[in-house]
Amino acid sequence: MGYVQEWHHRYSSAGLIVIGVHSPVFEVGKDKKYILEAVKERSITHPVVLDNNYSIWKCFENRYWPRRILIDANGKIQKDMIGEGNYSEMEKTLQLLLREINPGLSCPPVRDYFRKTDDPNFSMPPTTPEIFLGTKRKQPIGNSNVLGPPGQEIIFKEESSGNYAPGLPYFEGAWATSAESFFGSPTIKSIHKLTINFAATDVYVVARAKMKNPLDFVQGIRVQVLIDKKNVLDENFGPDLQTNEYRKTVFNLKDVKLYHIATKLDHIPHELTIISDAQGTETLEIFAIFFEHRLRVDG
Repeated sequence: MGYVQEWHHRYSSAGLIVIGVHSPVFEVGKDKKYILEAVKERSITHPVVLDNNYSIWKCFENRYWPRRILIDANGKIQKDMIGEGNYSEMEKTLQLLLREINPGLSCPPVRDYFRKTDDPNFSMPPTTPEIFLGTKRKQPIGNSNVLGPPGQEIIFKEESSGNYAPGLPYFEGAWATSAESFFGSPTIKSIHKLTINFAATDVYVVARAKMKNPLDFVQGIRVQVLIDKKNVLDENFGPDLQTNEYRKTVFNLKDVKLYHIATKLDHIPHELTIISDAQGTETLEIFAIFFEHRLRVDG
């Protein structure tokens, strides 16, 4: 996203029109309120279209995220980039197209890559794939072979003795399922715990505080995060992590969003543990966990 915003700032005055398309991964992602909050939080100034019916997604026969399509002044596609990378190539092409409609246009040097991982010569270490929870995606669970229908409550027992298979979520406590999430049981009191063995420098969680009674007002809860069974080190705090009054590393969970909970980790196997012991009117709901190998040029 940083590259697209940079292009918008660099070339909008020269005729470039940037339009972001939000085709939601989750049903809750169709709520305009959350999109407006995300746009504001990320200081996005170009237009963003809510593609809740996937009309644009289907029009381009899309199956990828991210995807960048560069269209010229005559409506012809000049570049179609799938996934990350090739940012310099895209910027060179858009400069050529802008000069076609504005001969003699002075353009800045093509932006160098923001992250070392965007360098074509960079060798990317293996990174744990994203994990989507819920019954719809049929994500394998480390300590359960079969998941029932949405709404079923399950009491998970942690019997792995610390031997976690890489990339699989292990649950502990009383949980319930929806088509797109796992959430703490609204009827059975327990600690809700999730553990994953992963390899990445950065960890993100898509989650929210879920009301046990849908008519109640969301106040928010605090969720503990451990890396390798310990509090997260100060230098590895993601932007959404903090230390509470009990010296535990936690993030405040309220509305559904992507929470960045750990960063700048060594790219070796680590163990992520997320713990919620909320016993009130709210419980933890997790939709997905994302992992990234992110090395910025500045270190």
